[in-house]
Amino acid sequence: MPDEHVLWKSFYVLHGVAGRVLAAPYLEGVERDRRLAVIYTQNDLCGALARDGYGRWEHDVVPGGEEQREQAFRFAVNVVMYALCLDYKTEQAHIDFIMRTRRARPGIP
Repeated sequence: MPDEHVLWKSFYVLHGVAGRVLAAPYLEGVERDRRLAVIYTQNDLCGALARDGYGRWEHDVVPGGEEQREQAFRFAVNVVMYALCLDYKTEQAHIDFIMRTRRARPGIP
């Protein structure tokens, strides 16, 4: 998958796929026009995020508990950022403005 590496750093810097369980250390996906159209993990990402009508967690997260759940949330945020931002890293429309703004702040080269 060409853009899989972007999923690890589109918002949070992550080093693996978390979910309700840790069944597989990799993602699977379907690519369309050099973009991931479908992302699949055997780790049950949505199960780690699911709450019942009272706001309680529906499933235990094993083996890592709440830290693993936090990593699942972070990965879900990265997926959403990837989906919403399209090709933001290759989009250069505003690079001159960004660089001028950075130079204008004291202490930034």
